[in-house]
Amino acid sequence: MASNAVPSGPTARRVAENVAKIRKARQLDQKELSARLSDVGRPMLPTVVSKIERKDRRIDVDDLVALALALNVSPTRLFLGSSYDEHEAVLLTERVRATSRTAWRWAEGVEAIAIPVDRDKDGWVRERDFSTISQPPARQRFAQSPAGRALTSSAASIEELHRVAESPVIGDVGSAPDESEFVAQLARAKADVDRLSAEIDRLASEREELASWAQKSASSP
Repeated sequence: MASNAVPSGPTARRVAENVAKIRKARQLDQKELSARLSDVGRPMLPTVVSKIERKDRRIDVDDLVALALALNVSPTRLFLGSSYDEHEAVLLTERVRATSRTAWRWAEGVEAIAIPVDRDKDGWVRERDFSTISQPPARQRFAQSPAGRALTSSAASIEELHRVAESPVIGDVGSAPDESEFVAQLARAKADVDRLSAEIDRLASEREELASWAQKSASSP
């Protein structure tokens, strides 16, 4: 029984900490969170909520979903936290660590994380295997379409542009700052957005042609 009293892994500990942080940020006491959990169909006494936050009670997947619903956050926010950074590590298991940005992208089904058993796989093989199983077929079809690829590329470029724009400006006092990285990323982002815009125009044109063909077919004797 003692082995079930304390969460055994880093993710369980992080969930417990995030439940307490978000509950307080929502200005809820443990009794109010308990009532919300009953409303979503997962009753827990305030004492149980307290045990979760103290890491004295394990959280199963049904608890995780119910807590996320009751706190009005995504389950990912509970088990990964609020960081989204290339330089801050998140311990997913006792043996697997990733940057918080990569961990979020992994949880969203966007990016694979290398683990010891697949370390010999090429990166593209790992990503293919990951996306094939992680994403619903409809989302896979869109992601592999020209529009989907253009959207993914644009989103990544704009996200990187935002990161560069927020990074500290490098330069000696009295001299012009080094803006080369920002300028280069701005050009890449604009090019990707242009490709996305062109793909949207192509889809609109194809749809217009299809509608015109359907109209002509319907009016033909």
